[in-house]
Amino acid sequence: LNKCDGLSYGKIADLFDEVFHLQISRSTLARALQRLSDKALPTYEGLVETIRGSPVVYPDETGWRIGGVRAWLWAVTNMAVTVYAILRGRGFAEASSILGEDYDGVIGSDGWSIYAKFDEATRQTCLAHLLRRCREMLETAPKPVAEYVEKIKQVLQDAIALRDRSTEEDLHSPRFRTARQQIHERMDQLLDDPELSDDSLRLADTGPCVELEPL
Repeated sequence: LNKCDGLSYGKIADLFDEVFHLQISRSTLARALQRLSDKALPTYEGLVETIRGSPVVYPDETGWRIGGVRAWLWAVTNMAVTVYAILRGRGFAEASSILGEDYDGVIGSDGWSIYAKFDEATRQTCLAHLLRRCREMLETAPKPVAEYVEKIKQVLQDAIALRDRSTEEDLHSPRFRTARQQIHERMDQLLDDPELSDDSLRLADTGPCVELEPL
């Protein structure tokens, strides 16, 4: 009621009184939740260790409120578990409190710059974000820029199609490795030789990455 539905302890106490005829104070509800938190802490710490040992993670953060004061809800997930943390800040200190400063796997994220501070990690920019940026640029870009952005977009779409096929094919097969290498080479060529306009250079500078590794 408190965390999922947003009811205050006072409203929860009123609800218990009206529905169950059970009188309970706000402080009792708060202490009960704290005891539950203490019992769940070892499980939470285990989930954090699982995330830190994952070869691929997907972090994100969204606005939150703690007593009306601005904060952020952090979520870091992989194919098996998700770890949440409500923290006051949105910087590297908060991200590394979950992942650890020396995380050395692949971080799949949006363009938020703090993820680049994980020096040991490989950065995988979210393809959905990159494709949306390409579509937005194509709406207004002049022809030379549009042609370059369309090529970037096509490589990203081909990477997603290859990923989808990987559920039916062996990711370690020569056929998959060859297709993956071709995508890497096409992207590298585009990034090394961008169309010389401010918009194209900014897009190339994001370094669209298409790491297609087994999870």
